[in-house]
Amino acid sequence: MLKVPGLTKTILAVGGELNNTFAINRGENVFIGPHTGDLKNSETFDFFKHTIAEFQRMFKLVPEVVACDSHPLYMSARFAKENFTGIPVVEVQHHHAHLVSTLVENGLPGPAIGISMDGTGFGTDGAIWGCEAGIVSKKDFLRRGHLDYFYLPGGDKCADEVYRCALAFLYGLNREIDLKSFGFLSSISEDQVKNLYKMMDKKINVYSTSSMGRFFDGVSS
Repeated sequence: MLKVPGLTKTILAVGGELNNTFAINRGENVFIGPHTGDLKNSETFDFFKHTIAEFQRMFKLVPEVVACDSHPLYMSARFAKENFTGIPVVEVQHHHAHLVSTLVENGLPGPAIGISMDGTGFGTDGAIWGCEAGIVSKKDFLRRGHLDYFYLPGGDKCADEVYRCALAFLYGLNREIDLKSFGFLSSISEDQVKNLYKMMDKKINVYSTSSMGRFFDGVSS
């Protein structure tokens, strides 16, 4: 349990989609739900919904506000918007949430300089954020810097096939490169490499990202 001074309304925070954890409060006392996991798994999503209902019943709490991630396709965000239609549902940017949680856990009122680095977070400009620096308070996050954007050819597929991230770095150099000289591409067909380059040329199923997690993936590849 966390104590957050100044809380009055009962807020249900439904969390993100990966490594999900939710929270709900009674006054200044915030009750943290169990680690739920990846909500894309149907059994995990069922457990998520069941556990939220159990927390509400056990602590006799009725949310007055629901907070969800600003990513429009996250299962947790869709759950919030579909099941709590009579009360405000507030979208929170992923990295703002990370930084505010750090303020709260350390008893800091803010504002503070914050740096948030992870794999994926839907950005306010439509890009996939993941290495952001700026001024954070409980109300706002003023983004002042970030890792340079690079492409994710295939979007989420880059987290599984990490060579795609490395290939995007090479593509971003904007010069002729002998791709056959890179050992990490030895098991990738030439046609596949050409297709990924075409995707980036034409910006088909390609997303811009500042993700430190995907940067690590590309370097490790």
